[in-house]
Parts: sequence; structure tokens; C-alpha cells
Amino acid sequence: MVLSPPKPTIPRQQFLIPTPVGDPRLLKPGWAGQIDDDELAFIRYALFRDSKPARLWGFRPSKKSRTDEAIRRVALDGDPERTAHNRGLARPWIGSDLDQAA
Repeated sequence: MVLSPPKPTIPRQQFLIPTPVGDPRLLKPGWAGQIDDDELAFIRYALFRDSKPARLWGFRPSKKSRTDEAIRRVALDGDPERTAHNRGLARPWIGSDLDQAA
């Protein structure tokens, strides 16, 4: 009986790409307050990957580019119960048009 050394395993590609890690509570609009760059990266990655949090944050799920300022506004002043309020924070030009019409 001949014993050979075990074959080395090749890591999978998905594990080679680092993904941002953060507290899942950061995904609730208005919970985080002022966020730093690592938290911003985690939130941006989560909004890019899943459309449900993107809708909750007031972003269009089909639009994958989101500004850092808009994410920071919703993280600071957002409301997890009021998507329309978050939409006004994420897309400020909508709220400004409504204020001028009144």
C-alpha cells in the first residue's frame, strides 16, 4: 500500500475577493448616525447586492451608483418606517421641486 500526500486545495475565487464586514444594524436608516469610511463601504456593498435595503433607503434598486453624501444623509436622518422620507433624503432634487411648487 502506497500512501501519497494529500492534494493541496485551491481556494475558491469568491473567498479571495474581500467583502466589507459590518454590523447588520447599520442597514437600518437613521440608526448609524455619523458613519466612517468602513461603515460606508459596508452599507454601499449591501445596497448594491440586495434591492430590498436599497428600496428601504430610498434608492432605485436598478440604479447601482449611489453618492456617499446621499448614503450619509439617510444614515444620519433616515427613518426605517418611512420610505418616502428616506427617498427625499436619498434624492434631494425631488424634495426641492416639491418645496418650490408650494
